[in-house]
Amino acid sequence: MKRSWNWPVWVGFLLVPAGLVSYPLFFARFPVTRDFPWANLAMMALGLVLLGVGIARAFRRPDAYRGKVFGSILGVAGIGVAAFACYGFLVLARQLPIAINLVSHCPKVSFILDHCGVPQVKEKILDPWRAHISEIAKFPNVVCKVSGLVAYANSTNWTAEDLRPYVEHVIGCFGWDRVMFGSDWPVCTLTATYKQWVDALQSITNSAGESSQKKLFHDNAVRIYRLS
Repeated sequence: MKRSWNWPVWVGFLLVPAGLVSYPLFFARFPVTRDFPWANLAMMALGLVLLGVGIARAFRRPDAYRGKVFGSILGVAGIGVAAFACYGFLVLARQLPIAINLVSHCPKVSFILDHCGVPQVKEKILDPWRAHISEIAKFPNVVCKVSGLVAYANSTNWTAEDLRPYVEHVIGCFGWDRVMFGSDWPVCTLTATYKQWVDALQSITNSAGESSQKKLFHDNAVRIYRLS
């Protein structure tokens, strides 16, 4: 008996990475899908469901459907891609109290707070964001990624000084050993070039010296992500 093409395996596997890469390439351009990536999470979830369906029927009816071997491999790969996408800890400024509550109940879990907790840079609103950052920084298992700030700035006339109070507050709360640079590329290109973002962050942190900047731009990431 000729076995049929097990399409859920392939469609499911394609949906998972598509859900990951479509965020910076497309969905990040719209506030409704940028602030919380529900569309991307839905794509990845659907992909994982289809992978499960395809693998299940390959094992239940191996005489009719292909995919016991390559389906299992693609399933593991799909889970890996989804896990990579969910590794960060992205919350909006108004959701920081929820994040603080979560962290308080998970002292053995390491968290990386993305985009400095997404403050309202364009509106130049600092409070209550500052208080929430001060609170979440008290937990030693949380580090902060200094990223995304320029994407939330005024797209037409932002300056490094617009970002300074947010950067300095995060570093002041977390310290130089628990912050690390994040490019947020290509989402940052909505308001600036990659070079403009890097130059702005370097100018803001210049007074701290080369040693501290090296921690921010390199050393801390190597340690936190265990790259060496």
